[in-house]
Amino acid sequence: MKKSWKKLAALASAAILTLGMATTAFAEESGGGTSPSGSITISASSSQSDAAVSSNTYALYQVATFDVATLGSDTVYTNITAVTPFTSLQSAIEALDGESFDSTSAVSLANSAAALITSETSAKATTTSGSFTGLESGYYLIVETAHSSTDAYLSTRYILVAVEDGEESEVEIKTSTAGVTKKIISETDNSLVDADTVAIGDTVTYQLDAEIPIYASNATNLTYTLTDTMSAGLTFTGITSVQVSNDKSTWVNATSQTTNESEVKDTAGATVTISLSASDIITYSYVRVVLTATLNASAKTGETGNPNSVKLTYSNNYYGGGEGYSTPWDTVITYTGELNIVKVDAEDNTELLEGAEFEIRTNADNSSTAIGFVKESDGTYRKAVSSDSADDIVTSLVTDSNGAIKVVGLDLGTYYAVETKAPDGYSLVTTAQTLTLAVSNTDLELSTSGDATKELTSYTSNSDASTANSTAQSTYKATWEVGGSDKATIENKQGTTLPGTGGIGTTLFTFGGLALVILAAIMFIVYTKKQRKQA
Repeated sequence: MKKSWKKLAALASAAILTLGMATTAFAEESGGGTSPSGSITISASSSQSDAAVSSNTYALYQVATFDVATLGSDTVYTNITAVTPFTSLQSAIEALDGESFDSTSAVSLANSAAALITSETSAKATTTSGSFTGLESGYYLIVETAHSSTDAYLSTRYILVAVEDGEESEVEIKTSTAGVTKKIISETDNSLVDADTVAIGDTVTYQLDAEIPIYASNATNLTYTLTDTMSAGLTFTGITSVQVSNDKSTWVNATSQTTNESEVKDTAGATVTISLSASDIITYSYVRVVLTATLNASAKTGETGNPNSVKLTYSNNYYGGGEGYSTPWDTVITYTGELNIVKVDAEDNTELLEGAEFEIRTNADNSSTAIGFVKESDGTYRKAVSSDSADDIVTSLVTDSNGAIKVVGLDLGTYYAVETKAPDGYSLVTTAQTLTLAVSNTDLELSTSGDATKELTSYTSNSDASTANSTAQSTYKATWEVGGSDKATIENKQGTTLPGTGGIGTTLFTFGGLALVILAAIMFIVYTKKQRKQA
């Protein structure tokens, strides 16, 4: 039975849509020879690197033989004969006459051919270079037999290709990959940023966006897991939503997912995992997760931030199975402030004043409640959180022997230092002192609201989350300033002698008192002598 095939129509369509190839080109029929000289070259698509081909192993199986002939202006394949172990597909191959290779029957044929391969089936050839040579005319099935776990791309779909002796068939693999990005949802304007600033006790909201690879509709044993690991300064507080989409425009709640949310909720430095169901993996192209954490009392303050990293692990086999590939960690970072105050003599700024007491407020007119702090063992005042004991929380901050107060855990912004007690011998400062706390980072270009305008891009980490987080901390340092300086200097004036308007003051009273004492002593002596004489 003769089957007619149009080289650049039916055969190209087979390569592109049924079997994952973008193009199949066949040259004009050439003369045969005693040794077969047909060939197949596999190449990566323009969006992929050559490693998508060269890092993997391909096996070639001959499914059928045919003769090539010319009938009028058409090239036809005659005497089509399925070979062992594909003989059961004879009728299916013949039935493809006139059909496009994206048809349901053509897709079914490719999958059926692959299903007949067993450990006893000998491959015609194998390659790691992506090319096969010395082929006779016939139908061939290309199966990717070894796919690296470090390959982000899915394994190649089964490729069924027609080869004519003396001609080269070029197939461009078409597969898919996935990745994940993590962002902080800015509390200022809801924009997505890689860094922000908050106060200890504040909530940070994160958004994870990831692609889902394109799998076969009947793929099984699929794995798709997002792993989010926080640093010790962040306490995981919950997953807000897990949604899926096909166009990034319309989002629906995932039908089901497996997470360890309940086990790690309210845990500092938690590792949160979210795994999609097989139905969502096959049906949708994108996933978005929103989750929250609180900056806790153990948060890094000042120049060192509090990072959070995420990676995606997914099956990189088109037909499913195994955990497969893990992406590099993607990291974001949250900073919290450091505010330094030093108390000095107004006349001699090198004279540091111990014992001054302050309250830190958010308003200058005392209409706001003083911010509560906990004094740490090193003398630092750390912003209090709800879990702190009420007995440990203070609002009055006292300068040490160096005249200093160090306050940590504040967001950037304007604060006011209100003096409640002056150092001994000094007058109280009655005006609230304005403290403008600002932050900067050259690499991230933090805005006036403390949000990054650039991404964390100077490193990638394929190892563990701890390395990713610590690398971010050491790479991206923040600089905190108050009023454009590394510290706020507040002066106190020494107390003065009163009254201070030019009178003789206490001098008169001092000498007058001494005169009275002397006079009394003289009178006592005179009186005593008189008494003796009378006796």
